[in-house]
Amino acid sequence: SVSSGFTGRSADGRPARSSGIVQDITERKRLEAAVRESEEKFRCIAEQTSDFIALTDANGFITFASLASRPLFHAAPEEMCGRHFADFLDESARPKAIAAFRRALEGEPRTPNLELTMKRKDGSTFVGELNGSGFRDATKDGVLVIIRDITERKQAEEALRANEAFFRTLSSV
Repeated sequence: SVSSGFTGRSADGRPARSSGIVQDITERKRLEAAVRESEEKFRCIAEQTSDFIALTDANGFITFASLASRPLFHAAPEEMCGRHFADFLDESARPKAIAAFRRALEGEPRTPNLELTMKRKDGSTFVGELNGSGFRDATKDGVLVIIRDITERKQAEEALRANEAFFRTLSSV
């Protein structure tokens, strides 16, 4: 930026001299460009995966939600932002998720694969596998969350267990 002030005028009243201060903002512009590039890379990765990715602030309010919010939660990303993450959990899953959230904020490297009953916008539920980790940027703390719908996998595991039990009964006859 340039700041200047006139220090003298010619005989006809026009400015003849000025003084000013020039500030080099090259480094600031370079850092701003690097931040924009980093944000764009994150957004590109987040939007290309079928897993749901979200960022929360330290109080648990969602600050970023990926496009996978639509198929998983039946909600647009902007409908999720500003809401508390617990709004998208079945009541039974909240204590476990809140405890994991606190551990992530306290610096636990990564939450284990938590299987939680998640709640969609319409109230229906699905089984989600949640991974999270705390993060800190220049201004705040928060948690990065990745959720995958594992409902089909859980149903297949249950069917396999039922088949195994059935065959065990047959072999004992």
